[in-house]
Amino acid sequence: MRKVDTADKTIRTDMGEEIAYDVLVLATGSKPNTLNIPGEKLKGVQGFYSMQDLELLEKNTHPPLIPKAQQKVKSAVIVGGGLIAIELAEMLLTRNIQVTIVERGPHYWSSVLPAEDSAFLTKHIIHHGAQLMTETQISEILGDEDYRVRAVVTHTGETVSCELVCMAIGVRPNMDFLFDADLRVDHGILVNHTLQTSVLDVYAAGDCAQFDTPPSGRKSIEQTWYTGRMMGECLGATLSGTPTPYRPGPWFNSAKFFDIEYQTYGMVSARPADDETHFWWQHPTEAKAIRLAWEKKTNIFKGINAYGIRIRHERADQWLRDGMHIYEVVKNLPLASFEPELTDRFEPAFVAAFNRRFGTDIQLSGSKRSGLFSFFRQKSK
Repeated sequence: MRKVDTADKTIRTDMGEEIAYDVLVLATGSKPNTLNIPGEKLKGVQGFYSMQDLELLEKNTHPPLIPKAQQKVKSAVIVGGGLIAIELAEMLLTRNIQVTIVERGPHYWSSVLPAEDSAFLTKHIIHHGAQLMTETQISEILGDEDYRVRAVVTHTGETVSCELVCMAIGVRPNMDFLFDADLRVDHGILVNHTLQTSVLDVYAAGDCAQFDTPPSGRKSIEQTWYTGRMMGECLGATLSGTPTPYRPGPWFNSAKFFDIEYQTYGMVSARPADDETHFWWQHPTEAKAIRLAWEKKTNIFKGINAYGIRIRHERADQWLRDGMHIYEVVKNLPLASFEPELTDRFEPAFVAAFNRRFGTDIQLSGSKRSGLFSFFRQKSK
């Protein structure tokens, strides 16, 4: 798309075609952020956002059956920390490509994760073969005589050799084509609670939309697959004659860090504010951990990060909607867990640690340990 004319209710495509509309829905998604440094246009520099990026990654690397000695890409630098960086690292490592993740923050994904969460995951990342450079920024990408990547240069002058550079520094709303359209924009296309823009009969949804007044407990721009789906459902109902406001409820997200499943519900600050309390628990031998967050004065549950432990979405969502007391959350953790039946339960150790930390005497309710499991545990002793 090249231009939107809201006065004439037409759009003009890149091919010069003019299309009239009665109602226009802008769902143009996002585009990857860039560093704007020398060397970003070299061969072997790419983002990882679209299907085209995946195809380019396939072209830039080689199938895993090719011996490493014959590969053109033997090492890669991933710029940025977060979920996309880990997905890239996992894929590249399966092709015997050495991976270095460059993070500008003090620890991995420091804008989202508290330091203990990050340290827990960093150990796992390194265990799987990736290297991590923190408090580091890339100032330049160097190329060879064929204009292909050969190294990156950090802000301290260190040179890191590589044949592939992948950008994983986030995305921004794709709205450059609206530079002369009569629409209110900020970081994204501004919309109200029904996804209506500042112009009648023009709506925006998905990654490109920014709420002028965000829903309670949510950010003004949320670029995840499920928020796009929910916006589409609401907008579909509105355009079908039933005005439907966007009410996403408490925030949630899930992903994987290699083989560690990650879930987050509610708001867990990377750096706890003065008015909130956190509790971090980590299993002594297994890759499992939990962080709880709650309001300091009211003890109202605010959020949870779970690593290697599966939490039922509907249960955590209801606790957040009900404003449940943190002691009730801790007490009812077994009801929220949906670990496999013969899995050793984490809740007793977690609650014991919580009681020691806060001087409480919380007893678990609704334990899901089966009699069959207990029988096998006793027979094995």
